[in-house]
Amino acid sequence: MSNDKPKPSGIDPPEPWNFNDTIVWKAIICKFICETKRRSFELSELLSYDKIPTMAGAYNQDEIRKSIHDDKTMFRELINYCMNWLEVNDLIKIQKNNLTITYNATSRLESLCKEIVKYQLPVIDPVIEAEKAIVSRNIALRDFLSELEKKGDLDLSEASQAINDETLYLINQLGIIYISVNDKISISPVGRMVMILLLLRTQIT
Repeated sequence: MSNDKPKPSGIDPPEPWNFNDTIVWKAIICKFICETKRRSFELSELLSYDKIPTMAGAYNQDEIRKSIHDDKTMFRELINYCMNWLEVNDLIKIQKNNLTITYNATSRLESLCKEIVKYQLPVIDPVIEAEKAIVSRNIALRDFLSELEKKGDLDLSEASQAINDETLYLINQLGIIYISVNDKISISPVGRMVMILLLLRTQIT
C-alpha cells in the first residue's frame, strides 16, 4: 500500500481518467456515505454499494469488483485519487492499519448529507471551490445566504444593499446564486452547501 500523502486539489487525475470520471466517483462516494449513514467504511463496502450500476453504468462492473482486492488496477487509481481529494478537502479521513484501509466521514461531509441525498449525482467540486474562494477573500456571506434561503428570492436592488456589486458578481460566477431575467436572486444548490460549510466553520471557531 502506498504511503504517499494526499494530492492537493487541482492535480490532474491519473490516465486514462479525466475530470468527468472524478466527478462521478466523488459523487458516488459521497452518496454512499450519506445514504447508508456510514461514518466508517472499507473499500469493499463502497464498491458493493447497490447504486453503483445505476450511477456508474458506463463503467465496467467486473473491473469495479476486481478493484476491491487488486490495488494495481487503473480503476483503483481513480478511486484512490478521489479518496485523496476528499481527504485533502476534509470530507473524509483515511486510516491505514497494516494491510487494511478504513475511510471515515468528517463532520463537514455529514453536514452536507441532507443536501447530497437530494440529487442523483451530487457534484461536490464547485461547492468546495466556491467555499475556498469565499474564505480566501474573507467575505462575510453566511448571513446573506441564510436570509436568501429563508426568503426564497430577493430583488437585485435589495441584494445590492446587503452586499457590494463585486461580491454579487463573484458569487454569481461561482454558481452560489442564480440571477433570473427579471432580476430576482435565489440561492443555488451549490450556494446551500456553501452556506452549510460556512456555518460549520463559525461553530468550530
